[in-house]
Amino acid sequence: MSNEIWKYKISDGVTTLQMPEGATILSVQNQMDTICIWAYGRPSAKKEPRIIHIIGTGIPLIYEDILNVPFDDFMKFIGTVQTRGGQFVWHVFEDISKSLLNRGFKM
Repeated sequence: MSNEIWKYKISDGVTTLQMPEGATILSVQNQMDTICIWAYGRPSAKKEPRIIHIIGTGIPLIYEDILNVPFDDFMKFIGTVQTRGGQFVWHVFEDISKSLLNRGFKM
């Protein structure tokens, strides 16, 4: 079966999405005041959890202090979106710490 593009709505803070295994995230955008991610993958593939974080501009990145590793080592940037006519600016990341742990990385 071929790949398909799907839309996933995400909420403030942390959202766990069930995506096809190996799905590729294409973009993140504001659609009618809802932050959405578009990704493609095989719909018949086994589903896997993907953890998405939304962090507002000016919010401290406390993850570095808690885990004592650089932010980029466990968070992959997806994109930046604005809501409420640009009043709020959000930065969207995927938590990749699970894949790091699977490769023997110790936190």
